[in-house]
Amino acid sequence: MDLCQVLGQELDALEIERVQKETIHPRKSCKMNSSCADFPFAAHRWQMSKPSLFCESKDVFDQKASNKHWIDVQPRWGDYNSHDIERYARAKFMDYTTHNLSIYRSRTVYNLHSAFGKWFPGSKPLLQQALNKIMKLNHALYVLRERIRKGLQLYSSEPTAHRAISVFIELRYRDIFSNQIVWFVDDTNVYRVTIHKTEGNMTAKPINGAIFIFNPRTAKQVIVTRKGMLDPLEVKANYCDKGMSKQHLHRRQICVSGPSLL
Repeated sequence: MDLCQVLGQELDALEIERVQKETIHPRKSCKMNSSCADFPFAAHRWQMSKPSLFCESKDVFDQKASNKHWIDVQPRWGDYNSHDIERYARAKFMDYTTHNLSIYRSRTVYNLHSAFGKWFPGSKPLLQQALNKIMKLNHALYVLRERIRKGLQLYSSEPTAHRAISVFIELRYRDIFSNQIVWFVDDTNVYRVTIHKTEGNMTAKPINGAIFIFNPRTAKQVIVTRKGMLDPLEVKANYCDKGMSKQHLHRRQICVSGPSLL
């Protein structure tokens, strides 16, 4: 589902004549003077409110009426120490509506589960409900989350490969944002060896490794280590004539970390 489908189901209730879905530009939402947003056309002229955020409920519809309403959606991700969604949405709204080269002829609703802009009656609660559902069940957002999780090396603890896609997405969403305790495990220092090269020979000596465990809830870090964490014979056996690649070394780090944690 997407916002166009949600608005299309409420044509009569919101007095919408039609919802026009524009062709997605390759750099949609990246440049203000290229691409365009999706927008509904009003059957009658809407009374608009002053620009406001999603969380603000006391809207007064006393602004100039309009028969077009632009909606621009942009998925974003980042940490909340350096990214404020509401501030970002407000800043982008002002950029689009005050920029001389902008193609947006009316003010824009712009959000990542937050929005800032003018509203017509009934539009804010509908979009709030729709975005809450889309954030959980939209397949494209699920694919985006999986790419981000893969890039950050965050993996789900529940095997859900054989379930229906809607259940699959719901479980992954719940797995990310649940109240369960999640550990961040750094295994980069587990598999460490010193290599001594001689003429026609290569010897490797294991170094005592360590696993760093970070609990994001308490901000505490635990270091797991033990003497002889690695088997010297196993390390030496893995070093053949060409030595060990970085990819192979990373796989060995993961393999050694699992039994050590257990």
